Amino acid sequence: MRTALIGHRGVGKTSLLKRIEAYFRESGRDVHCFDLDREIEKRTGRTVADIFATDGEAAFRQKERDVFDELSVVHGRVFLALGAGFSPTKVPQSWRTLWVRRVSDPQGRIFTDRPRLNPRVSALEEYLERFDGRNKTYLARADEVLIVDEGLEEPEAAEGDFFLDRFENLGGALTIFPTDLKPHRFVDFLQRRERWGIKWFELRDDLLTEEEMDRVIDIVAPERILMSFRARDRQASSRERVEKHQLAFDWPMEMGDCSWAKPTFRSLHERTGTLAEALTRLQSAGDGLLKAALPVKTFAELREGWLWHKQDPEKRAFLPLSEDGRWSWFRTLALGDQALNFFRESDGSGKDQPTLLQWRRAHKRAEFAAVLGDPVSHSRTPIEQFAFFDSRKNSVVSVRVSEEEWDQSAVEVLREMGLRWAAVTSPLKEKAYALAEKDPTAETLKAVNTLVWRQGKWQGTNTDLAGLQEALKTLGPLGATAVWGGGGTLNVVQKALPQAELFSARTGENRRDASKVASASSPETVIWAVGRARAGSQEPPANWKPKLVIDLNYSDDSPGREFALRVGAKYASGLAMFCAQAKAQRAFWEKS
Repeated sequence: MRTALIGHRGVGKTSLLKRIEAYFRESGRDVHCFDLDREIEKRTGRTVADIFATDGEAAFRQKERDVFDELSVVHGRVFLALGAGFSPTKVPQSWRTLWVRRVSDPQGRIFTDRPRLNPRVSALEEYLERFDGRNKTYLARADEVLIVDEGLEEPEAAEGDFFLDRFENLGGALTIFPTDLKPHRFVDFLQRRERWGIKWFELRDDLLTEEEMDRVIDIVAPERILMSFRARDRQASSRERVEKHQLAFDWPMEMGDCSWAKPTFRSLHERTGTLAEALTRLQSAGDGLLKAALPVKTFAELREGWLWHKQDPEKRAFLPLSEDGRWSWFRTLALGDQALNFFRESDGSGKDQPTLLQWRRAHKRAEFAAVLGDPVSHSRTPIEQFAFFDSRKNSVVSVRVSEEEWDQSAVEVLREMGLRWAAVTSPLKEKAYALAEKDPTAETLKAVNTLVWRQGKWQGTNTDLAGLQEALKTLGPLGATAVWGGGGTLNVVQKALPQAELFSARTGENRRDASKVASASSPETVIWAVGRARAGSQEPPANWKPKLVIDLNYSDDSPGREFALRVGAKYASGLAMFCAQAKAQRAFWEKS
């Protein structure tokens, strides 16, 4: 079988290819893994960047097609990673296509080591101007979708089970979409997931045609199909399928009473008043299994729904909804045994559904770990700390918490739900400092980035300084150094680099001496300490031409990357700092 890996620039297809090779090697099975860009470089003796710069994009695209055709004749199990610009429409139907995605794809990525496609705009704009078009093309051609986690670079069991087809007893529910039912692949798609042990294949009559629903019913065992009534004008035909095939079905209260049979699930998806009123309305529907898939706005409401579920966990499913998927961690943890819970492979029917790999990794123990902050969707912490907590049968998730929500007792709600360990990001480190019993390091820095619930109270430390100091050791002499920005990391940077000049990214003023002008001279090294949000921040002076930019962010869309690219400086991301401070966090948590 031949599989083409497709996806946006920087999603990690090359890294994934190496892990695929490791999975098959470990299982004793043969596999051939190729990266199309690397194969082009081998055959031409030139880099991709050189081909783009000298011959142009059109010539490079032709080389892509030529080398793809050469690799198409390789026998055996083949995985081929395609560049983001290689049109999936040119992949033959005989190939299986796997769309590799990350949650951070829509945020954009800035590359300091790849050819520019449109130098007339910024590197970030260059990525984003192609995003929507490529997204549509990938979706149209993809036979399967795999959402990989931020920071996943080493072989990992759940991902390996996906490629080796070793999932068993996954449980949960998966909504079937028209894009899952491509004529040349849908039988294999459905049968493979049946082998995984998925409990329910949801057929929504507002998403699928009559023919598409019948296709699924012909393949999947009837006892695994959940018919969900959503389209008012198709109630008769959906009822006919339920009665003909004896299917379980979900009846929404928005459609009124179900007079012809007792629903498997009674559900509610809308609320006009409080969450409590909606839950009371659902509960009044009668006995049986209840599904509350309702918009949830606050942590207080989340707690309310969680307690409602806990009163009768075998018969009640609480599935909170949001516009941005912020409650996916709650569903991932499956706090209690939900009567019904969904995961997703692509976008799913809601952003709050956990991804397939998140679902596979989750432990159903009450206690859990989390990274807290706003934003946190880009965070590598869940993967970086996964092995540590997995060995203890605990899950680690990302939870978006704003400063306002922290002040409104979000952390207390999380603690009640089982939070015991936390990594804290800006701007919450000062809040955590006020909450916790501090060790000397945190007292010195006036900020806490690591919490543990121990002996009936929160205890905290700060590992940022240790992380930065460890990262700086690998970079050698820095020369004259200027810090641009600071925010919650300013105390850390001052401790690590006491001789550095400190400049506000909002005003451009020297924090130590207002009489010193930032544009007076160019530093050899710039510490980029501005957050990912660009609002309110100035650019460094135009005459700054540093040799090195050390970015305290590690996200692919950090403006520090753009600055380094613009001035032609060597770039060092904050990843080394992150890994070092994460190691120190584990040492602190180990004591608990």
